[in-house]
Amino acid sequence: MGKDITPNKKTTPGRYATSSECARCELCLNLLPGVFAIDEEGRSFVQHQPLTNEEHEKLHEALENCPISGIVDYCPLGSVPKKEET
Repeated sequence: MGKDITPNKKTTPGRYATSSECARCELCLNLLPGVFAIDEEGRSFVQHQPLTNEEHEKLHEALENCPISGIVDYCPLGSVPKKEET
């Protein structure tokens, strides 16, 4: 499960979210201008959830390099419960 943050209210619901406490560094926006956008307060939000492998990879680069750890992945690799065998 992802860490606890208060998501930016403009973030599109889904796997990834940005914190309402964004530091306004624009690192994520520079990596993925189509996925991230800036709200009226200058804070980033997930405008649309990533669709391609390249978008997922760049989003994880942003997640790992965010100076305030303000990007969260609510379903990190390996966290999905395995289906029980019958």
